[in-house]
Amino acid sequence: AAKNSKTVSGTDNSSKFDACMVVTSKAMSCVTEGNLEEEFVELSVKCKSVIACRMQPNQKAAIVRMIRNSKRVTCLGIGDGANDEPMIREADIGVGIFGVEGTAAVRASDYAIAQFSFLRRLLFVHGSLSYRRITDLISYIFYKNALLSLTVMWFGFASGFSGQPLQLEWAVQLYNVAFTSVPILVYALLDRQLRLTSLEEYTHLYRTRLGGELFNYRRFSLWIVDAFTQSILITFIPWFAYSNLTGAGDDDPQSYGHWSMGLVIYTAVIFSTNLRIALVFRSWTIIHQFVIWGSIIVFFIAIAILSASTVFAAAGGDYTGLFVRLLGTSRFWLTLMITVVLALLMDVFFTILQQWISPSWFDIYREKDYIQRKHRKIGPTPEVELLGSKKNRLWVDGIPSAQPTPLKRRQPSMVVRPPVLARSQTGYGYSGTGGNAQLHWNVAQSKTHLA
Repeated sequence: AAKNSKTVSGTDNSSKFDACMVVTSKAMSCVTEGNLEEEFVELSVKCKSVIACRMQPNQKAAIVRMIRNSKRVTCLGIGDGANDEPMIREADIGVGIFGVEGTAAVRASDYAIAQFSFLRRLLFVHGSLSYRRITDLISYIFYKNALLSLTVMWFGFASGFSGQPLQLEWAVQLYNVAFTSVPILVYALLDRQLRLTSLEEYTHLYRTRLGGELFNYRRFSLWIVDAFTQSILITFIPWFAYSNLTGAGDDDPQSYGHWSMGLVIYTAVIFSTNLRIALVFRSWTIIHQFVIWGSIIVFFIAIAILSASTVFAAAGGDYTGLFVRLLGTSRFWLTLMITVVLALLMDVFFTILQQWISPSWFDIYREKDYIQRKHRKIGPTPEVELLGSKKNRLWVDGIPSAQPTPLKRRQPSMVVRPPVLARSQTGYGYSGTGGNAQLHWNVAQSKTHLA
């Protein structure tokens, strides 16, 4: 085995033997005792599959440890018996199967399933959804807290870092508890980028999630840069709008200038954080709408309560009567609208630009699902051919071809059966006219094409 592995080690890593390797317990003992772990791993990854036959529990765990340490990959261990427990514990992700051999494997696992066939749905559906949800959850939590903290930092430069608070402490404490917590919670529980049946059908989409695509230094930095730029706009637009005022409005004799500006800044932060998560949503339901606008309504109710009495002034700021005066001024609403629109304009622009110029495979198949749902209302679903130049591979009906296929120029039009949905144009390089049974290929307009 060591000799054969050295022979193939110089070949391309993508090449594989059209064979299966069977390893017995005695052969595995020779590998560990002869320090042939590296050669064993190199030979194993060249084969299409490796079967470990009559292995000891510690040998199963040793194989997982070899692969994980040598290739720096995430390993999944799955088993249904007590002899699989060390392997499940050694793997990064352990899956236990309820079987006739007891529940030892289930107790040692991270996830438990009733049948081995359920592993497909666990990975391709729940795994894909959970990965996207939790990565955006982490990034968004850092984003919304950075946004609030940076506004206070910019105010510190103006106040000489004297310790003067910008907002009422009661309102700040409710920021993560009541004003911005529910939308991201609903996103982490309910949001779906594709239908569950589509995730299970288009299994090759799972590969696009590997390698830390959604959680890396670049993506996390973009969230922080987003909070940085938005905090500048949210702080200084109200600052200049209220710099010459001592009250809530132009004709207000009350000396509320500082707290008026701070409350406008805080209101803009609440609107921006709740509307920013709306750009991440991919499945819009009445629940998604309710939690976004409901969080904003809760904010208005809470601030109205905090400004209704002097009791809350002990927290460091006096909002008594301020909020009602602000709501009655046009300056407040105009400043709030300009601040929020400018703060989110860059996010909206780059989101549209990314989906138009370089859509992900999930964006493409979401559009495909949308077309198919519309076709079900007017007739049978047409055959769909997806040409992806981004991967230099032809995908037909969601199944990738065995070998990479070079792009070929299409005919000006192709007939699709039966009638098609009337669509003028989308960002994925296809167009159609109402009443015609043709989809026109536009190769020059986009790299990725849908029919």
